[in-house]
Amino acid sequence: MARPDGDPDAEPAVVPLEWDARTQGFCGELPAAAPGLHTVTVTAQDVPGGGDLSVGETLAVIDGAEA
Repeated sequence: MARPDGDPDAEPAVVPLEWDARTQGFCGELPAAAPGLHTVTVTAQDVPGGGDLSVGETLAVIDGAEA
C-alpha cells in the first residue's frame, strides 16, 4: 500500500505482490505518484509462526525523474 505522507485521508494504492522464482522474492509495481514523500507499507497476513507482519518505509518521488 502506498499513500502520500501527511494525507491520512488519501486513498492508498494497494498492489498485490507475486513470487519471483528467479530472484526468490516477492515483487510488485507501484503506480506513478505525484512528486513528494510517500509512505509504502508491506503487509503479510496469517504468516505461519508469525501472525500478521507489517513494515513501512518513506520514499521520495522526484519531479522529472526517469526510471
